[in-house]
Amino acid sequence: MKIIPKTEKLTAKDAEKFIEFLNKEYFKLHKRYEDFFWTSYMGDHSIDEKFTKSKKELDEFKASTELSEKVNAFIEIAPVKLKERFLLWKKFFSLYQTPKELLELKDRITKLEAKMKRDQGEFPYGYKDPKTGEFVSASSGKLRLMVGIEDEESIRKAAYDSLQESAPAFVEDYLIYVSLMNEFAQKLGFEDFYSYKVFIEEGMTKKDLFDIFDKIFEKTKSAFSEVAKIAEGNPKMKKPWNFSYMISADFEKEEDPYFQFETALDVWTKTFANLGVDFRGGKIKLDLLDRKGKYSNGFCHWPEIIRFEGSKRLTGQANFTCNLVPGTIGAGQDGIHTLFHEGGHAAHYLNSDMRDVCINTEYPPASTAWAETQSMFMDTIFSSIEWKTKYAKNKDGKSYPFDLFERKLEKLHAFSPLRMMGIMSVMYFEKEIYETKNLTKEKVIKIAKSVRNRFSAFKHNSVMLLNIPHIYSWESTCSYHGYGLAELALSQWREYFFKKYGYIVDNKNIGKEMLKVWKLASSKTFPEFVKIATGKKLSADAFIKSVMKSKKEVIKIAKERIEKQKTIKTKNTNDIGAKIELVSGKKKISDNSKGFDTMVKKYNSWLSKQK
Repeated sequence: MKIIPKTEKLTAKDAEKFIEFLNKEYFKLHKRYEDFFWTSYMGDHSIDEKFTKSKKELDEFKASTELSEKVNAFIEIAPVKLKERFLLWKKFFSLYQTPKELLELKDRITKLEAKMKRDQGEFPYGYKDPKTGEFVSASSGKLRLMVGIEDEESIRKAAYDSLQESAPAFVEDYLIYVSLMNEFAQKLGFEDFYSYKVFIEEGMTKKDLFDIFDKIFEKTKSAFSEVAKIAEGNPKMKKPWNFSYMISADFEKEEDPYFQFETALDVWTKTFANLGVDFRGGKIKLDLLDRKGKYSNGFCHWPEIIRFEGSKRLTGQANFTCNLVPGTIGAGQDGIHTLFHEGGHAAHYLNSDMRDVCINTEYPPASTAWAETQSMFMDTIFSSIEWKTKYAKNKDGKSYPFDLFERKLEKLHAFSPLRMMGIMSVMYFEKEIYETKNLTKEKVIKIAKSVRNRFSAFKHNSVMLLNIPHIYSWESTCSYHGYGLAELALSQWREYFFKKYGYIVDNKNIGKEMLKVWKLASSKTFPEFVKIATGKKLSADAFIKSVMKSKKEVIKIAKERIEKQKTIKTKNTNDIGAKIELVSGKKKISDNSKGFDTMVKKYNSWLSKQK
């Protein structure tokens, strides 16, 4: 890495050259790493050695003492506007200053991660057919889907048992991983890796974070007794392979015709366009179907981050993925959900106007919680009854029925707080894992069972927490709280928007207000962004209020919002200002270079052959 040479006297011109060097060098290293990251996570592990090397080179740049010192020197002589930019770089480098021996430790962690990911990708997931006794190959994602929607209880149980049995398969490596992660954090002066992660991502202490969620648990744990009442007299419902199926499978089947995957791209782009979301010429690559060896969880990343050449802003690129199984119940709903969720992520950073690339990525100083607020906010639009009755239609053009919403609410209302319980289970699992001394395989399994029991309505002694892919990756380990904090922030943001405008779906004012904070990329902290966006400090009040509403209140509000939508005029457009490419692994299926309709037609033709 060639660094601008030292001079006896630094000048403003030197400062301009140096900040240009920082941006170009970081962009180059980031893009190389992210390109290999995508290839590896999509199932091609032939490049894993290059992937690991690129990660090491990127880490070395971030941890460079020489670059950090140079930034500090230029802060003293730079003009005001340039000084503000150097202060962002100062904060960036301060988060990554790492002794040389810890860079070597980080490299060991990266190599272990690559091994675990490769082992998980090659693991022979599947289940034993209860009728034939034969082994049936199935990805972990498909097994999870089967537990929720398969009509045959014996098959649901077989899928569940398989997930339970495979969950501890990687614990031996996980023990080493946790030990190395803690060693890294402790040598930087932190209690453990969780303390380190929450500090650099959110600027919070671990105690402050868990104080918030301890309060939420106490305020919402009454939902467990409500759920227990529902299961009274029906012991089968308490079985872990029956619970999800018995409470929601019928609804999923009834809803399925209204969420056709063939229409997913259409309803996604129309919704975003009418919300005022524009990707400003950015590129989006989508890989949506399940494949053997492919990473088992959806995500979005940015191989090309927003950057500037002189005064010219250059567009970026986002890739996102999920693991749809064509032809299965719920595939359409999952597909549309992915486009909304990951599309929210993509819009966030592809709309940055910040000149320095170090704050145009999802990595610290970026806040995981703020990033998830954007994507989960879009989730709430997709899941809202006013969106469903307007956009979700079956093949005959009939809209999602309100009576289905009412019946679903009647049966599932008591479960409203349980989504947060699921998030908290991962948080508290990792907290306890990283705090436990002399961790062993037996202790890991015991913690997984006890934490799962604490945050579940029924005690199943499940080890399913070990199936959460986030716990095996540096970027997502000890970051699941981001989803929890995002739930609080988006509840507060939605409350703000409804009070100000009266509606959210198809309201271009929402897009305009979101753009104002998107332009700032990661230049503020999570609490600062929440205050800018909502005018108030972060609080759990709006979230608790939203999940504890009575059924009567929910129905009244739903009817009001549907009536409001009848007065809103929308445009029939799919233009979201993006260059879209649809792929499967290395194979390009279609793109919108010759028009949106042509792209969709070609993709759906390919899709029909995958079932």
